[in-house]
Amino acid sequence: MIIYEPHSFKEKKLPFIFHFDTLSPIIPSEDAGDSIEHLYYRQRCMQNWHENTEILFVTKGKGRIYCNSERIDIEEGDIAVINSFDLHYTETDKSMEYYCLIPDRAYLQQNGLNTSLIRFRNVVKDEKAIKLFNNIIREFEEERSYKEAGTKLAVNELVLYMARYYTNPEEGKRDSKTLHYMRMAIGYINSHLHERITADDVADEIGLSKYHFLREFKRITNTTLVEFINGLRCEKAMKMLREENIPIAEISALCGFENGSYFNKIFKSETGMSMSEYRRNARKESE
Repeated sequence: MIIYEPHSFKEKKLPFIFHFDTLSPIIPSEDAGDSIEHLYYRQRCMQNWHENTEILFVTKGKGRIYCNSERIDIEEGDIAVINSFDLHYTETDKSMEYYCLIPDRAYLQQNGLNTSLIRFRNVVKDEKAIKLFNNIIREFEEERSYKEAGTKLAVNELVLYMARYYTNPEEGKRDSKTLHYMRMAIGYINSHLHERITADDVADEIGLSKYHFLREFKRITNTTLVEFINGLRCEKAMKMLREENIPIAEISALCGFENGSYFNKIFKSETGMSMSEYRRNARKESE
């Protein structure tokens, strides 16, 4: 399953996602079955993608990113970049600790750093870049005066430095118009998940012919439109099964399927368990 990851920036004054994480080689035991933990493991090792650029700073250990099917090895001291719309997942054989920074694309564009028009190199080994990332860590983790201004300045300095010295602008320009259409398409799909969605609907909404849209959508996302929509609907259903106490048939309808048994079949093919099994396991593990 390919997962589209929408980003929610909780603080409008600081339009960034920033956190420290430890990645471990989670290998489920043979008797793990269809537990929620097993499901999470399988999803974590599946490709995901998002519209914002993601920047990782590895502080300990090593691992690898599979980005658009290309293996990229990363280790302590590396700054790794996942570009907008790149299909990717990260894994390690032992353990890897890293900071993750995801700046809001719209914020960067307002500040003259349009990441839709450039492609960052996937790995940066540069002492100045590391120093700039450490400035970001300090701004986020320490209690300093003028925190908002300091944090924005630190993020802008890092992205600007890498945009000047570690990008291929021409590659980004070539795809910028197509990515614009794909963003429009994804926005439409996300807001109509509860309805029947056809290729004609999406193509008409964004102003492309159906065949051109489907060809470019498959090229950018590496999945078909139907697979993409079903994946989003399953993610929505999983969230509702965990957090809401409403009938499964109603969840199916809210996810755009009048035929609950058909959606349950799709859900099981995507997650490895039926909707009722998923809810039952989720409730057991929350007890």
